[in-house]
Amino acid sequence: MIEKKLLSKTIALILGVTAFFSLIASFAFVWTPPSDTPSQGNVLAHINVGPDYQYKVGDFCIGGGTGQLGYKLSNVGGTLKLVGG
Repeated sequence: MIEKKLLSKTIALILGVTAFFSLIASFAFVWTPPSDTPSQGNVLAHINVGPDYQYKVGDFCIGGGTGQLGYKLSNVGGTLKLVGG
């Protein structure tokens, strides 16, 4: 009787470990690396790179270091608004 319980627990453990590693392996095989480097078209470039005009979608935070409040620069209907501080 004890051997039967031990055998069933061992089988359950082996199945659980196998399922866990199968799940981890499926994530590893599904992941695809980026198609290009960040400044080559697949993501937007950093806001401070290059001499050209720069665009940013969304609000822009100025300041706001550790323990400090930042200022939010927003474009609301073509009007720039600075909020915070």
